[in-house]
Amino acid sequence: MTMKTKQELRGCLAAEKAQYLGTDKKKILQMRYTCHKRYCLWKALRDFRMAQYYNGRRINPESSRMERIAAKALFRYYDRKRNRSGAVAGVEIGLGSSVGEGLDLWHGSIVINGTLGDHCILHGNNVIGNKGKNGHTETPVIGSGADIGAGAILIGSIQIADDCKVGAGAVVTRSFVSPGSVLVGVPARAIEKKEEGVAAHG
Repeated sequence: MTMKTKQELRGCLAAEKAQYLGTDKKKILQMRYTCHKRYCLWKALRDFRMAQYYNGRRINPESSRMERIAAKALFRYYDRKRNRSGAVAGVEIGLGSSVGEGLDLWHGSIVINGTLGDHCILHGNNVIGNKGKNGHTETPVIGSGADIGAGAILIGSIQIADDCKVGAGAVVTRSFVSPGSVLVGVPARAIEKKEEGVAAHG
C-alpha cells in the first residue's frame, strides 16, 4: 500500500514504531545504540515507506512544480537511507511493491517485490518476487494476515488468500485462494488443518 497523504504515512509509521520498539523511550534509545535487530528491521521498513511516499509525490501530476522539486530531493535522501538501512538489516523491498500496514519482519535476508496485505509476518530468509527469467515480471499478491515461515519462497504471478500460513522452507509457485490455508512442501501444497503442526516457522 502506498501512502497517499502525510497523515496516512505518519499514522502507519507511528503504529509500526510501537509494534517493533514499544513505547519506552529509554529502551528505544538502548535498542538504537546497540543496533538491536528489531530496531534495524524497523528502520529499514521506515526508510522504505518514506522513500516510496516521496517517490509517489515527485511523479504525481497533481503535485505542484515546487512540490515535485521538494519531493525529488527528499526521495533521493530517503532512497539512500533505504539502501543503507536495508543493507544493515538484510531487507530489500522494491519501491514498486505494495506493502500493507503492520508488516512484521522477524529476521533478515528478505527480498520483497510484490503485494502484501496488512499485518503479514515474515520470519526471515524469504523471497517474494517474479520468476526472474524469460520476461516473467509478474509478482505475488499476498492477502492480509499471511504468516510466512523461515526460508519460504513465493514467486510468480500467484495469489495467496488472507490468513494463509506458509511453512518453513516451502516454495509456492501457484495460487491458493482459500483463506486460512496451510501451505507446505516443495512445490507447496495445502494440507488439512489437523496436519498444521508440520508447518513449523522459524
